[in-house]
Amino acid sequence: MEIEIKAKIKDFKDIKNKLKKLGVIRVGLKHQIDTYYLPYARKFSRVGHRVLRTRYDKFSGKASLESHFYFNQTTGLEHEVEVSDIKTLEKILTDLKCKKVAVVEKKREAYHCQNMEIVLDEVKGLGKFMEVEIIGEDSGKNKKKIKDFYKKLGVSAKQFVWGPRYHGMILKKKGYQYHYFK
Repeated sequence: MEIEIKAKIKDFKDIKNKLKKLGVIRVGLKHQIDTYYLPYARKFSRVGHRVLRTRYDKFSGKASLESHFYFNQTTGLEHEVEVSDIKTLEKILTDLKCKKVAVVEKKREAYHCQNMEIVLDEVKGLGKFMEVEIIGEDSGKNKKKIKDFYKKLGVSAKQFVWGPRYHGMILKKKGYQYHYFK
């Protein structure tokens, strides 16, 4: 299971310096384009939110298909498979009547510390964010570990972003009304 907390960040410079002081390892840069699809006639919902996502990384040229099932605002189950032909995959999804609902383009700088993945995302149309993720049980202990890590970096709980993921934020910004925002 994936436990993740996102925060809105004004400037990455201070965060990067603090990550370096903590000995956090930088693992790479990505330029990802995520396209979100809803299977058939499904709608987004707050609980039991299911979505398909294709991901293409402009830097590496790698592509994947992922299914996501979100249990709540911080926890979800994800399955991913690498694909060799993103254009054909997108045609298949369209043929299966999956509806393209959002495109998220982001530049991502990834770090690793203990069992946490830390990413700094600059998301087109949304701004700068930091995500800290742990793969494990959806436990208070793991959520506390993430919150404590943010605290070490000087990121306050007021900066946490609860609710929709990037695709949901983009849909909300475009004025879409769907169950997740209720």
